[in-house]
Amino acid sequence: MGMVLVSGAKRIDIVSAIALLRPVTTNHPLIRLGSPNDGGYLVPDDLAGVVACFSPGVSTSVDFELDAATRGIRSFMVDASIDSLPQENESFTFDSLWLGARDDEETNTISLDSWVAKYAPDPTDGDLLLQMDIEDAEWVTLGATSRETLSRFRIIVLELHDLTSLGSRKGNLYMRAIFEKLREQFDVVHAHPNNCFEPERIKGVPIHPILEITLLRKDRVEFTHETERFPHSLDARNVTNRPDVRLRPVWHRQ
Repeated sequence: MGMVLVSGAKRIDIVSAIALLRPVTTNHPLIRLGSPNDGGYLVPDDLAGVVACFSPGVSTSVDFELDAATRGIRSFMVDASIDSLPQENESFTFDSLWLGARDDEETNTISLDSWVAKYAPDPTDGDLLLQMDIEDAEWVTLGATSRETLSRFRIIVLELHDLTSLGSRKGNLYMRAIFEKLREQFDVVHAHPNNCFEPERIKGVPIHPILEITLLRKDRVEFTHETERFPHSLDARNVTNRPDVRLRPVWHRQ
């Protein structure tokens, strides 16, 4: 049997995948939690009743979780690249683990389903917040996470990596399936490109290699309309010594 080459995605498939991430404006204005630059994210001002934040990927900053703590939100964190948190707080719980597709003691990995089951308060106590920046492991993690676990989160903040893989047929199919899974229960309410990379053109479509998105569970949304202003007034450059990168129009309008 001859070698099979991985084919590129069609332009229409790239654009249709991107369309699933186009943000809308809702009845909840956006606020910023965390640092003024990298490590800060925009979330809907709908945090009353959110009782816990699950935050995989810590590195050197817990600014987001500290802001959450001021609002009475506990934070659970995992990151196997560090042995302890850069700053302790009575509302923090930390495990030196990787987040991934399944539980695996050999690789020091836990699934999102198991992590939430281990620590999350009872659903009757309130909703959860997910803030995930795990350097490309978001794909296998989200792909393996049950819809029941996802439904526990009122707000999800993701840093999506390697989006240029939307240009390959395999990457496009895989990533779009995850976007569709998220969109079953959530609306995208914010998108912001990380300015560490300029967009790359694939089949004439500008693709942001790394993109921050915020999602809000649909039962919290009373109305939506197309977001018209980019960047948001609270957006800031992730890398302070590099020029800003604006979200390209295909990512926010028809």
